[in-house]
Amino acid sequence: MKRSMWIPLAMVAACGAWADVTTVNSAVIQPRFFNDIPSSTFTSTNNFPASVMLRDQNVGGETGWANRHVFWTSADGATPFGSEGGDDTFEYTFTGKLETAAISPRTEAGPHFLVPIVLGWWNDTKMYITSDGEVACDGAPVPYYNFTINQGAVYTVGTEVKMGARYFKDPVDNLYKWIWFFGDLQSPALQLEHLSNSSEGWDYDFSVIGLHTVDWNSEHRQVRIGGYIQVQRPQTDSKFTASNIKLNPFPYVEIPLTLTETGNNGVGDAVTIEVHNGTSVVQTVNTWQRPDGTVAFKPSVAAGTYKIRVKGATHLAKIINNVNITNTGDKLAAQSLVNGDCDGDNSITIFDYVDLSNSFDLSVGDTNYNAAADLDRDGTVTIFDYLILSNNFDKFGAEF
Repeated sequence: MKRSMWIPLAMVAACGAWADVTTVNSAVIQPRFFNDIPSSTFTSTNNFPASVMLRDQNVGGETGWANRHVFWTSADGATPFGSEGGDDTFEYTFTGKLETAAISPRTEAGPHFLVPIVLGWWNDTKMYITSDGEVACDGAPVPYYNFTINQGAVYTVGTEVKMGARYFKDPVDNLYKWIWFFGDLQSPALQLEHLSNSSEGWDYDFSVIGLHTVDWNSEHRQVRIGGYIQVQRPQTDSKFTASNIKLNPFPYVEIPLTLTETGNNGVGDAVTIEVHNGTSVVQTVNTWQRPDGTVAFKPSVAAGTYKIRVKGATHLAKIINNVNITNTGDKLAAQSLVNGDCDGDNSITIFDYVDLSNSFDLSVGDTNYNAAADLDRDGTVTIFDYLILSNNFDKFGAEF
């Protein structure tokens, strides 16, 4: 038995403003997305991107069918992130673990997406592992796919497994497609469906337009990205944990990056990336250091070999040579950047010392406090910031 896949707009709170998927920095939890058994006990933990846990206990009573609890990725920690769809293609994965007190009645969990179909309705697109072992995926405009039937995959309760999906535009035929991931397996590239309703006057070939409808405003075209658990009655205890959560544009270039001598590895720090073709800079990306210690961007250049220059807000630039950008991007070796560039000129000189001196002993909120002089990001410009600058004095960053 399945809950209807069509979700009316009234059931879904407003999405946050659209942004590139690399802006995602948190998750928000929406308990009781379905709430047939309100007397149950729901708990959760949110340590995004390391893990998000959803748990429902004492799902009993004599009426009702199931509860569903959801988490959504977010770019502000308060509202669900909304991907614009279309060419805003992405890859989303996590390690999933489902635990239940009983195999039956069935509990299911996995990656969850809300996809706008027509004005006023989202579609419920999801991949699920189940307490009875089935592994399957459903929800138009992504065609149904069953790993258990097609590849013999079976899920064992209590085990961890990679789960996720890739939404992309096939460079061969320029059509939008979807691939599901389960462990070391993946589905074929599933071409998005052509859906229509003559009585309501709508007709969309999602393989051509991608995951959005052309008659919606930008907010209502947004695709939500997250995960869920759905618990059927009666069940005493069911828990789903998604860990190592990763959301990247696709294709993507990813760089593990250490922003030295900053608290928490400089998470949230601005990072500028330049792509150079040997003659000139052909792409510039302003991004940020993500909670998992990486920066990532979607290349807008043709497949080929490039140089990439990475520069932090107060960190000297480094050039990475011989980057082979393919149709799936590239994952680069880890890089470490030197701290101390208060004025952003890619060198650590007397001018940086002047900036630091002018803000010395000032804290966030004080007049003349200069965040760029707070090299260790502790909220106050102190002797520790001076030591960072002093230890790296007279160093220069790389230039093309």
